[in-house]
Amino acid sequence: MAKESESRTLILKGRCIVPGVKKGIALVCTRALSAAGGIDPASGEIIEARHPQRGENVRKKILIFPNGKGSSGFSLIFHALSLTGNAPRAMIITRVNSLTALAAVVGNIPTIGNPFENDKNPVDCIKTGEKLLVDASKGMVFKVEN
Repeated sequence: MAKESESRTLILKGRCIVPGVKKGIALVCTRALSAAGGIDPASGEIIEARHPQRGENVRKKILIFPNGKGSSGFSLIFHALSLTGNAPRAMIITRVNSLTALAAVVGNIPTIGNPFENDKNPVDCIKTGEKLLVDASKGMVFKVEN
């Protein structure tokens, strides 16, 4: 059986936070994420009351968001997401902080963060629903088309 040809276009280059290579569909969050009280670890659903992406699910998505907010419970939620099989495949974070870096590490989620080449903002240059290949080991994000 022949493998379909796949074209890739480099759309973003940043810094590796957690290495790994994953392919998936983008979920772009336009505001900061609060994990504790903001994401249901049993389902992966964004449940934060006034979040623009409330009702979306992070499970097996390439999660793109500006930054994390909250307490040290942020990493606990991402650990729980990983244990329940509801974690994102990979993450791209505009402004990595200690909360988001620790969440990526404990969840073992391939993650790319700032600084980004040419000061690109992932939230602005990636759209929800796009198919992406994230090579976090090299800090590269590709748009994939079959």
